[in-house]
Amino acid sequence: MIVADKRKGGRKGWGGEKVGELGLDNVSNGIYNIIMLALELKQPIVFEWDKGNQVKSFAKHRITNPEAEEVFLNFNIILEDLQHSSEEQRFIILGKCDNGKMIFSCFTVRANKVRIISSRPANQKERKLYEKTLKENPQI
Repeated sequence: MIVADKRKGGRKGWGGEKVGELGLDNVSNGIYNIIMLALELKQPIVFEWDKGNQVKSFAKHRITNPEAEEVFLNFNIILEDLQHSSEEQRFIILGKCDNGKMIFSCFTVRANKVRIISSRPANQKERKLYEKTLKENPQI
């Protein structure tokens, strides 16, 4: 699992990429500087779903709840979502579910439970970032 924190004000990513090359400019207005951080999730990971969010991702993007959960169990990239963390700390996860579908999700952690806020298919820039990160980290 690659866990990273995006901080506004940075100029380059972990591989020396210019800001626009990270492919996450649709997530926030800003500039990304990828810094490793530790996000310890209690094992086994327990998921909690808001009733409204249980059907929203499927209705809008055809992402099932099990698919969104599987991303946490496979190779993934986690970024802190500073833009949406004013009331509680939020994160972004990018990874593949077991059927190979690349998923981008927003989530928070409440009482040691992962609460997925929304999920959608990853866009082309996000897929490229994932593949590049996986290639640069063959030990995973």
